[in-house]
Amino acid sequence: MSMSKNYINAFPPGWLLVGFLVGTTSAKAQDNVFTPLPPNPVPEQQQFGVRMVPDPSLAFSTAPDSPYQWGDFVLKPHFLYRFLYGDGIQASAGHQSTTAVNSFSPGFLLDMGNRWTVDYTPTWDFYSNPRFHDTIGEAVRLAGTVPFADSLLNFTQGYVYSSQPLVETGRQTTVQDISTGLDLSHRFSQEFYTETTLSQNLQNAVGFPNSKQWSALDWLHYQTTPQIDTAVGAGLGFIDVTGGSDSFYFQPSAQATWSPSSKLSIKLSGGLDRREFLVRPRRILDTPIYSLAVQYNPFEGTGLGFTAGRELNQSLLASESSRSTNWTANLSQRLLEHYLLTASVSQNNVDYLLDTTAANAGRNDRRLSYTLRLTWSFLKRGTLAVLYDWNRNSTTASGFGFSSHQVGLELGYRY
Repeated sequence: MSMSKNYINAFPPGWLLVGFLVGTTSAKAQDNVFTPLPPNPVPEQQQFGVRMVPDPSLAFSTAPDSPYQWGDFVLKPHFLYRFLYGDGIQASAGHQSTTAVNSFSPGFLLDMGNRWTVDYTPTWDFYSNPRFHDTIGEAVRLAGTVPFADSLLNFTQGYVYSSQPLVETGRQTTVQDISTGLDLSHRFSQEFYTETTLSQNLQNAVGFPNSKQWSALDWLHYQTTPQIDTAVGAGLGFIDVTGGSDSFYFQPSAQATWSPSSKLSIKLSGGLDRREFLVRPRRILDTPIYSLAVQYNPFEGTGLGFTAGRELNQSLLASESSRSTNWTANLSQRLLEHYLLTASVSQNNVDYLLDTTAANAGRNDRRLSYTLRLTWSFLKRGTLAVLYDWNRNSTTASGFGFSSHQVGLELGYRY
């Protein structure tokens, strides 16, 4: 099987990260048809405020210390191989295919002291069906924190290059995302602190309009007790679309986080997305937005989670925005010390809106997904998992509906 290279020249390699980039938001995750590879264990920086109860699956099979250490620098190699067999996969809109995919993801996490980390992971995907082209993907993430007397400065830089079958485009689509973030938290007193976030996201997609997005978000927090944190804030953003409609948005919002015990945490936010499309005549679209995250760990090794949200994003499709309303319920259960069972069900309703009229573009998607995964931990650093995924996309647009079954096997090893 040969590796197709034609698409690679469309973008520079992942390590060529240039330009001045500021912010904390990452690129909007694309809705892949295939089950995404599990993320690498890159630690997140903790902000001021209420700490959310961690998902027990993230602490499963914690690897011992790496032997590759030089002073404050610790190298933690990781590797993941996945075999996936699925049907109903679209190589192009209206044409569903069956294919096997072999994915190889070697990489490393480098701890640079206790405040900075960088993770780099390339991925080779080999398809058995010639309708799909074999790909080389890359993912890079740099994260760091700088503490001051009463402030905390967090920086993130991300780069993702991938070519996956996407629900939105109905075909295998090559996308490059560069996202960068800067987040500054400052505590004025025991009750009050502020959080300021600046972000930039650059997205290039082969065959679709490219976009650049800049945003700023300010929060004023009031922490009544160590278990309760409330905040009000407002965000501004501008989206520059090559060959499409530029837009400006304003997002006033409020949020609350409540952790009544070490087993339960709830975070709720809501607001309004007021978006003005810079076309003639100008169009304004008001969209209520919200997010909800609930995590409950009733017993050690058992986790129940629920998330829901509504948001408006720039679509990959020309002169269109996507309004997404979604929810996900998941279960994590440790079995016999070395086994972890995870199951989830999710639904995502997407309305595609024309930027020129702020009205429905004639396409509405409703996607329902079920995922089941059983992971076995062995030799302290190794994991072996079997998975099953079913998802169906019902749509009003011809050629974008599908029903897919996927079964797979994963073998991982990390320090």
